[in-house]
Amino acid sequence: DSYENLRMNHRPYIDRTAFIVSVMTSGSPRNVITRPPHSNKTLLLDTLKTFLEVNPTAPGDTSRQRAFFAGLKVTENQPFCDAFMGRFPVFSVSLRTVAGSSFETALAALINVIVSLAAEHDDLLQSPRLSEDDKRYLQRCLSRKYLQDPSHVMVVKKFLSRMTTFLAKHYDRRVVLLIDDWD
Repeated sequence: DSYENLRMNHRPYIDRTAFIVSVMTSGSPRNVITRPPHSNKTLLLDTLKTFLEVNPTAPGDTSRQRAFFAGLKVTENQPFCDAFMGRFPVFSVSLRTVAGSSFETALAALINVIVSLAAEHDDLLQSPRLSEDDKRYLQRCLSRKYLQDPSHVMVVKKFLSRMTTFLAKHYDRRVVLLIDDWD
């Protein structure tokens, strides 16, 4: 789908894609995007992911992004698009479902998120750039039962840093980490 389809088939669309340039050229290695509840922060993060994300089967192919963002503000800056569009592995995490009335309940919800994210990236198990130890770690993250064992809490604790490291190794590029609903 393109933004043109969104504009034609849904409510009016306000082009806010210029924020991508601001975020990526801010000079800061970390950006916190705070917005009030129900203000489309998730949409902004999804837009950022769609713009930046490398095509896993054809790195360098940005045809999907070019079609999707055609005619929008961000594409007016061609040098920026050439440098950033479709150039990064993006690891996107939503913690929206991680909640509970006890630590155990919240941990179980976090484990569900980890298993789901590990499954999304299980193609890394075939990566020639990852070590056998890296692949074993990822394989463990696919097992709810393994992660629920209290003696494996460090596997849960290190998940984000290990996964971004794996993506950086696999693609030999910096990784963009997007965390939604972290509060």
